[in-house]
Amino acid sequence: MKKTAQIFMILGMMFGLNIIISIAVGMLLYPHVAKAEKKSDVSLGVKISILVFVSPVAGIILFFMKDGDFEKDNINVKKTVLAIIGVIVALVILLTFLVIVLLNAEHERTEREAPKVLALLKKREDGHFRASWSRNHFTVTYSDGRTAEGYVPWSDEENIREYIDEITENYVYFYTYEDNHCHVYRCTHSLKDKELILKFHNDDVGSWGVLNDEEMYLEYESERNYYIYNIADGTFERYGIGLTSPAKRKYEVRAEYPSTWDEIFETNRIYSVKDTETGKIRYLPEKEIHANICANNEEMAFIKENGFYNNMHFIAEDDKVFAEYYVSGYVIYYLYDFETETFTYYSYVKDINQNWV
Repeated sequence: MKKTAQIFMILGMMFGLNIIISIAVGMLLYPHVAKAEKKSDVSLGVKISILVFVSPVAGIILFFMKDGDFEKDNINVKKTVLAIIGVIVALVILLTFLVIVLLNAEHERTEREAPKVLALLKKREDGHFRASWSRNHFTVTYSDGRTAEGYVPWSDEENIREYIDEITENYVYFYTYEDNHCHVYRCTHSLKDKELILKFHNDDVGSWGVLNDEEMYLEYESERNYYIYNIADGTFERYGIGLTSPAKRKYEVRAEYPSTWDEIFETNRIYSVKDTETGKIRYLPEKEIHANICANNEEMAFIKENGFYNNMHFIAEDDKVFAEYYVSGYVIYYLYDFETETFTYYSYVKDINQNWV
């Protein structure tokens, strides 16, 4: 049993909640355990210290050991710890190397694929406006095929940062936190004509967001009520209580899984699309969505045929539902028709999170 206690002490030193304290206390007390030949050789203070700072398992074992459990064949802590450290370091180096290789391969693959994908997308100049953004960097694609990008500049004031919340066809909406208040602004895509459209105390509002160029929604913490804010005239209207998604969406999309295993690995997703007005629900397996889009859209058929990387999500926005594809540096949108259960090309935009393209 002494060997078992020693092993758990070593594990505690390697993987303790506070590894510095665990190693320091463990290295200090390990010799007492290693040299002990009977129960009384390990004091109560040593047992408690091991229990609290090194390994609860080792501490419990020491408390219940009898004189006959103390054997003289011990584990050499220095050699054992060094061996474990060596194995861990080797594994970390190997995994880091593999990750770098895979990332470089994906980077090179994307650079090869992106021009081919873009050539197909540019044929679709009858698309609609789309936007993609990070904290303060955005890209947009207009219905005539033009693209643009920009950066919402950080404020000149110290500790004030401006973050994008929404981009519509007319405005960029962004916000800052100043003096425990959230300030919501908007400006044109050229980042001119900045105007303050709403200011509220951080502690009052739980969630909020821009619905369109006329309205915002806010949920007040104290009431759990949703309110619609009219940007033009500055008035509020209570919309509902306890809503689980932003107000005024015609459709609600959820992802379900046929098994726990699928949920863990996010495979074989089944999307449910609910019409919030009628309560009618459609169930769409992810594989069927992809097959439908590939069968009826040239660019996605090309992407599938060439084995290009793609990652799809199903999303609801206002009165529309989209299949959102991330492919080789671009995000491609296909509009879903709830009644006919068909998909048609909608638009594309550069993927802001793949800045190498």
